[in-house]
Amino acid sequence: MPFIDNDFEKYVSKKMERFSLSKTKTSYLADNAFASMKYLTDIRIQNNRISMLKRSMFTNYSMIETFLFNGNRIQEIPDDMFSQMPYLLRVGLDDNNISILPESVFKHCYDKLISLLLSGNPIQCDCSLQWIVNRKQNRHDKYLTGTCVSPKHNDGTELRDLVKQDFLFCL
Repeated sequence: MPFIDNDFEKYVSKKMERFSLSKTKTSYLADNAFASMKYLTDIRIQNNRISMLKRSMFTNYSMIETFLFNGNRIQEIPDDMFSQMPYLLRVGLDDNNISILPESVFKHCYDKLISLLLSGNPIQCDCSLQWIVNRKQNRHDKYLTGTCVSPKHNDGTELRDLVKQDFLFCL
């Protein structure tokens, strides 16, 4: 299954609640691939070749609770990716090529996420990631995974172990 295009919705139920696709070499999702699936709560497209995500791929007011795109080729996440996803609890983006995690991407969901999985990504823990320390003060981040690769003084530090002192150079 090399791609999921706009015709995909013709062949599946609009009442679908769960969708899983693993190791199918899928590399492309059309802009509106899942936009008509208003009842979709669990989407898992893992170990494929997806390089781009867009908010338009999903319905406007999404019921998605579990969003797993582990093992793909995603490099960046759009700022609005998780907007209008009020039920979102789990995000898995392990083993992609994500290096920058802007606060704008997670502003709509971070405080209510149960898990944010980012292991296996080349994450830059520079000043742009300082927000994660400020936001996690009131959370138990047992299920925040990922490891910094830069800058040098944060190389190897787990995201959940970052503290304000790791960002003193940002003042």
